[in-house]
Amino acid sequence: MPVAGPAVAAAQARLQAAVGPLTASAVPPHLTVLSPHRPPPALGAPQRQALAACAAAHAPLPVALTAARDADGLLALHPAPLPALAALVAALRALTPDLLPYGGVFGPAPALHVTVDHGESLARAPAALRAALVASLRAALPLVQELATVDLWLRQDGAWTCDQRFPLGAP
Repeated sequence: MPVAGPAVAAAQARLQAAVGPLTASAVPPHLTVLSPHRPPPALGAPQRQALAACAAAHAPLPVALTAARDADGLLALHPAPLPALAALVAALRALTPDLLPYGGVFGPAPALHVTVDHGESLARAPAALRAALVASLRAALPLVQELATVDLWLRQDGAWTCDQRFPLGAP
C-alpha cells in the first residue's frame, strides 16, 4: 500500500529516534494476507497457478485505510470493512487451509492491517510517544488506494523481495 508510505515512514522515524532500531521489517507498507507462506521450494507451478486463478477471480478494489491503533503490541493502520476485500482474503487463505496467518498467534483470521511497528521496539516507546504516533497517523487518514495485485513476498538470504505479482481481475 504505497499510499501509506509517507505516514508510516514518518511514524517509524519518530519511533526509531526515540527507541533505536525497529522490529518492523524492511518491507514496504502492505496488507499481509498470509504469513508465513510455503517455503520457496514448495511454491511450484501448481501453487502459483492457484494464486493467479484466485486473484483473477476478484476485481481490483479501492481499499481505504481509515483507522490507526496501538493495541496488543501492534501499531498499525486498518482498512475500513469491505465485503469484496474480505472475500478476496478468505479465498486466498482457503488455498492453504493448513497454514494459519502468523502461525495462529493472533487466531485463525486476524484483522488486516498495515504494520507501523510491533514487538520489542514498540514496547520500549513511552506511552506519550505512542499516543502521539497514533494521533499523527490518524491525522493522515483516510488513505485510499486501488488494490490491483496480490503480491507474493519471499524471504531469501535475510531479505524480503516481491517474487511475483498476480493481477486482480486478469483474464
